[in-house]
Amino acid sequence: MTIHNASALAAQDTDRLASIAAMTSRITGTLCLERLLSVAVETISQSIRSTHVGLLLIEGDRLVLRAASDQAADRLTGQFSLEVGQEGITGWVAATGQSLFVPDVSRDPRYVRLETAVPVQTALAVPLRINHTTIGVVDVDASQPADLSEDDLQTIEIVADHIALAIDNAYRYREMERYAGELEAQVRRRTAERDEAMEHLVTMKATFENNEQWKFLEQRESTPVEPPAPSFDPLVFARAADEPIFPEASALTAREMKILELIAEGLSDKAIAQRFVISPHTVNAHLRSIYRKLGTHSRTGAVNLARLKGIIE
Repeated sequence: MTIHNASALAAQDTDRLASIAAMTSRITGTLCLERLLSVAVETISQSIRSTHVGLLLIEGDRLVLRAASDQAADRLTGQFSLEVGQEGITGWVAATGQSLFVPDVSRDPRYVRLETAVPVQTALAVPLRINHTTIGVVDVDASQPADLSEDDLQTIEIVADHIALAIDNAYRYREMERYAGELEAQVRRRTAERDEAMEHLVTMKATFENNEQWKFLEQRESTPVEPPAPSFDPLVFARAADEPIFPEASALTAREMKILELIAEGLSDKAIAQRFVISPHTVNAHLRSIYRKLGTHSRTGAVNLARLKGIIE
């Protein structure tokens, strides 16, 4: 080998390495799987003489086209598929995990033509592997025999390793996003539960602080002088059991009294809102106020307490 030839080969190797570096840099620059596959086929197509570059991923026992460099084939993404190990050159590569260079596809019985207007004479296929497991195939086709070579196969093998790594990162990122979404939903749910529990604690505190019967018992325990008896019938309190009667019941507004009557008639929040020409949210606000004043937390409890108190019939 002459010095001139050695220099030429070294220059070619340098150019090839630079091309590989440029390709892998572009391909590994995204965590979106769909965008990653699209950039990969586009980058390979621009760097290697070809008429078609396709990326196929294994889904079950099928090898499915997920990205294509040419417009005709791109319309078939998600639709065109081959049975792994049974159909096509790429199907064979997916099953064996071995790269394959086919100088003349017309002489290879495994070849399955993609139904597009792109003529193919030479093809190469390289497996995409993650942890020694084949997840897909890079397919590069050319219409002229001289357009693809064994050197191109070696180049795509290097690039395919980077594509597989990028796909693995995209899968992990998607899983992380899914987990983050579930975690966020959990936090929101627990926050809502905490807020509900806090509201219940506030209601319980108000029950003990504002109920006349409890005040009477506390005063009798803390002072030698007998305090005045509660202003309401203790029997009513006993009948209410878990639904203590608040002294604020007398502070119900006229609107709240009417809403109580409609609740007793069995009307829904929506029906009550339509009756008063207000929003259901406003009705809900009135209900919360009624519950607070009566010392209850349900429509049934409010109606029962209001009847026991003689507020409604």
